[in-house]
Amino acid sequence: MPTVTFRLPDGAPVRFTSPTGTSPNRCGEGQTVDIVYDPVAGASQQPPFAATIVSLWQPWTLPILLAMLGSGSVLFSIALARLVTE
Repeated sequence: MPTVTFRLPDGAPVRFTSPTGTSPNRCGEGQTVDIVYDPVAGASQQPPFAATIVSLWQPWTLPILLAMLGSGSVLFSIALARLVTE
């Protein structure tokens, strides 16, 4: 899992380990990555779990999985209904 270090606007360093990542890491040590950080939620937690690395797949993983599960259920129901009515 990638570990990221960044500085808050007041200059305080923040270090966190992302709960998700790829193997091998898509970024090497010292490379710049985009992060999203919620300063309000992060202030109440140490380390701030309100920080995450911006990626294309992360916000879409759950919706894609749910869509696939729903589509599979619909197709199964249609196939079952055809078998029952024949």
